[in-house]
Amino acid sequence: MNINPLRGQLPKRVQASVVGVALFWSLPAISQADQNLPLPLTGSAYRVARQAYGSYDSHRYQASAGYAREAIRQRPDVVSLRLLLASALEAQGDRRAAVRAIDAAIKDLGPEAALRARRSALLAIIASGGNGPADPNALTGKLAKTAQRAYRAYAKHDYENAIAAANEVLAVRPDVMPLHLLVIDALTAEGRDLDAYNAVIAETQRGADNEGLRARRGFIGARLGPVAASEAYDALKRGDTDAAIERARAAIGFAPDVPGARDLLIDALMQGNRFDEADQAATDAISANPSALAPWLLRGAIRERLGRHDASLADFADALRLQDGTRQERRNGRIVIADMALATGDPQRALDALSGLDADGDATDLMIAVRRQKARRALSSSVAANPADLPLPLLDCARIDSGILCTLHPYDPAYAQYAAASRAYDQQDYALAVAQAREAVRIAPDDPVHRLLLIQALASNGHAAESRQEASNLIQSGMIDVLPNVNAAYFASNAGQPELAARYYNEADRNQELPPSSLLDAGYANLNAGAAPVAGGYFRRGIDAGNKGDISLPPQQAYETRRTMSELDRTWGVNASLGYRPTGDQTTFVASPGSTADKNVQAGAEAYWRPFGYLDGHIVELYARAYETLYSKAGNTTGTPSLEGALGVRAKPFASQNLVFAFERIVPLGSAVQPDWLGRIAYSNGFGTDLRVDTPSWWTGQLYAEGGHYVTHPDSYATFSGELGRSYRLDAIDPHLVAFPYAVLGGDYNTQINNRASMGAGVGLNLRYWFREDTYHAPRSFVDFSLQYRLKIVGDDRAKGVFFNASFNY
Repeated sequence: MNINPLRGQLPKRVQASVVGVALFWSLPAISQADQNLPLPLTGSAYRVARQAYGSYDSHRYQASAGYAREAIRQRPDVVSLRLLLASALEAQGDRRAAVRAIDAAIKDLGPEAALRARRSALLAIIASGGNGPADPNALTGKLAKTAQRAYRAYAKHDYENAIAAANEVLAVRPDVMPLHLLVIDALTAEGRDLDAYNAVIAETQRGADNEGLRARRGFIGARLGPVAASEAYDALKRGDTDAAIERARAAIGFAPDVPGARDLLIDALMQGNRFDEADQAATDAISANPSALAPWLLRGAIRERLGRHDASLADFADALRLQDGTRQERRNGRIVIADMALATGDPQRALDALSGLDADGDATDLMIAVRRQKARRALSSSVAANPADLPLPLLDCARIDSGILCTLHPYDPAYAQYAAASRAYDQQDYALAVAQAREAVRIAPDDPVHRLLLIQALASNGHAAESRQEASNLIQSGMIDVLPNVNAAYFASNAGQPELAARYYNEADRNQELPPSSLLDAGYANLNAGAAPVAGGYFRRGIDAGNKGDISLPPQQAYETRRTMSELDRTWGVNASLGYRPTGDQTTFVASPGSTADKNVQAGAEAYWRPFGYLDGHIVELYARAYETLYSKAGNTTGTPSLEGALGVRAKPFASQNLVFAFERIVPLGSAVQPDWLGRIAYSNGFGTDLRVDTPSWWTGQLYAEGGHYVTHPDSYATFSGELGRSYRLDAIDPHLVAFPYAVLGGDYNTQINNRASMGAGVGLNLRYWFREDTYHAPRSFVDFSLQYRLKIVGDDRAKGVFFNASFNY
């Protein structure tokens, strides 16, 4: 542990002089034993500490001690500040006061190794009667001056001359330990960690081991260890197992606890078929950390490979008793044990290893289910052990700042390709994910985990048809039967089999296996399967889970789910409109069908009922409507004599296409109206027509076309309207109010008008206010105002001018 907790933040000059002068004039306070680091200094404590270190750097030791005491008052938990105070007191010549400061720190913080080492060094110097850094070993004359020159050079960061002067003294007096420490520290300050480490080892082998050397060995080794582990990792990646073994052993020698070094050593020895050495390396790893799961599992597999079956069983039994490691690591460990049991002809032990493992919503669900199925099928037969072909577990390692992080995975001959596909998928490189997943499926075609990733990657890469085909292939192969219900439901959905998907989702729900994240998927599967009431239940639960924070539900997705709920629950509705020269689009369906050259004002209302409710996107409605002409510039009939009623039925036969067929009876309510039969067909499509909550503006386009024929008094008509623009949510007024400026192209055709066809283009503005929403439903009603102005393209004047419509939809 370094005395300076601000290292990396203070200027390098301050760092070097504090480390070089405050610590190294006597035995220093450096230790690798500190594992619980304090919080970093911030605020006032940080500023005061900087002043303390700065004062020490400029040899103002009394001021440094004062600042250190204030910093300690604010942050008494920082060991380095306690060491700085002791160093400042020692530099003033009061080593006994320095010892008292260390004693107070030990009382407050416990017997930290760094504090104990510093105390021992101070007491040793006091007992020897020494009075300074150049005097503990009674140097005199030229040697004393040379030693002082070494210290002065170090204080000036002239490390090369400091090393030369110190070595000049040591050539005559090799027993002067402070100068050996000075050389080591100068090498470290120059970044020559390996030379410094070798110097520590050489001095230790000379028989001069002490707390100062041990502290430096730990400190420098902790810097060299991760470097060597990284070199071992690189060597293993390029297939150089000999180099990987050598560097991993070097890393362990430098720092026995460096992350990943022991795992890398075991892995490299296994890959090099040096299983006896791998067994010993695993044993050493267990001795170093008996609670680590991976070494027990690796040694169990290695010993099975060596034919030591009973020893392997013992290791696996110990691994099952361990509670350390993440949940996924423990699940992977159970799978490793099951693999080995299956390979050695013991399917019951495989089932026992996997017992009690519930679905967790990750890839291990599939892996566990497949192995359970294999074990059940193998119970009626035996599998002979084949040590040369055992499913040895895999280590997946990655570089981290402090070393290497390795994760144990069950045997998978295509793991490298699968891992590459997973990384590419996470980085949204879906083309690469598809390529790697395909290769994984080729190598291990019976592994559903690989197939699942391939299906997901294909869908994300825009290859929906191939994704569905892969899912269908999995279902046809019978592999779906070994999958957990949720995964099976996903495959069935991707294969375009909603009934099968709904069955699996519902079974998972009955078994309490359905995670909250799958509630909406279960809802849509049931909806597509025609089970609207069941779907509604899943949607409500999904919305509740999002509101409670049990799942992450983006606002727009939650809104769209509520919109679906609004459609599911709708069984009736009422529309009304008032229009000047109605345009004939879907918002004025209750107005007079057809078209006319007359510039008039019409009003109408309609009520409808869905007797069968929601039929998986298929709709049947019974409706009654009435409308009349309020004003006619051409002098046509207006008022009550023009009042016309209608009773009819309409249907939307295709779930994926908004194509509506209607047939109605015209009922005369006014004296000028004649009875008739009317057949109608309408088609509409569009995007961005609903309210959105994830963005304040969005592109919107809509198209409406309608054609009809009167039977008794023959007349045919057609009308169309297309609009394209951008919608703006007027949040400053109300987030439910949307303005839609757009460009419009519209026209009509009527056999009763001399100039039968006309078409115009122009611009328009629409204002729509949404209302009537609740927790589970998006707004189910709106009021709409539309104003257009068109220029004639072809036909008569009915194609140009002002068009206005106001509508109400409940």
